[in-house]
Amino acid sequence: MNSPIENRPSSTRWEVDPKVITGVVVIALGLIMFIATVTDSQLVGQMIVLLLGVTFLAWGVMVRHPAPLIPGCILSGLGVGILLSQWLSTSMSGQAQGGIVTLCMGLGFLLIMPVQQFVTRQAAHWWPLIPGGILSLTGFGLLLGDAGLTMLTWMGRLWPLAVIGVGIALLYQALRSQRNVSDAQPPVMPPSPRPTAVVDATVSHAQGSDAQEPVAVS
Repeated sequence: MNSPIENRPSSTRWEVDPKVITGVVVIALGLIMFIATVTDSQLVGQMIVLLLGVTFLAWGVMVRHPAPLIPGCILSGLGVGILLSQWLSTSMSGQAQGGIVTLCMGLGFLLIMPVQQFVTRQAAHWWPLIPGGILSLTGFGLLLGDAGLTMLTWMGRLWPLAVIGVGIALLYQALRSQRNVSDAQPPVMPPSPRPTAVVDATVSHAQGSDAQEPVAVS
C-alpha cells in the first residue's frame, strides 16, 4: 500500500533581511575608512572615495532603495575624477585637473536619475539635473582653459535668464492646464421659459354665457 504524499511547502525565493545587508555594508565602510587611516599607501588614499561610492551603490542595489544610491553615484563620480586627475597630473595643469574632478562629480549627479529608475523601477526626481548640469558645465569650462573661463564668466552673468525661463514655462503650463479644464467642462445652458397658456376669448365668453343661463326646473 502506497503511503500518502505529504504536503510539502512550496519552495520560496531566498531573501536576505535588509537589516543584515545594512549591517554588512556599515562594517565594510568602517573597514575601508580604517585601512585608509592606518596605511600610508598613496593608491589607497586615491581610491578611498571611489570605494565608498561603490559600496553605497551595492547597498542600494541589494536593498532596492533610492537613499544609498544618491551618495553612491556622487562619490563614485568624484572618486573617478580624483583617480583621473592623479594619473594625468604629469601631463595636465592644475586647472585641468580641477576641471576633471568637477566634471566627473557632475556626471555622478546626472547618473542618479537613470540609476534610481533602473534599480527601483520607479520614477526619480529631477533635482539632480540642476547641480549635475552646473558642475558638468563648470568642469568642462575649466578643461577648455581661457575660453572656458570666459564662458563661465558669461554664464555667471546670464544665469538669472534661465530662472526667468523656468518661471515662464511654469506660468505657461499653469495657464494651459486651466484652459484645458475650462474646455472640458460642458457649457451651462440657461433654463428654458415655461410655455404660457393662450386662452381663446370666444371660448371663455361661451363658457361664461353657459354658466349664466338659468336652468329650467320641471
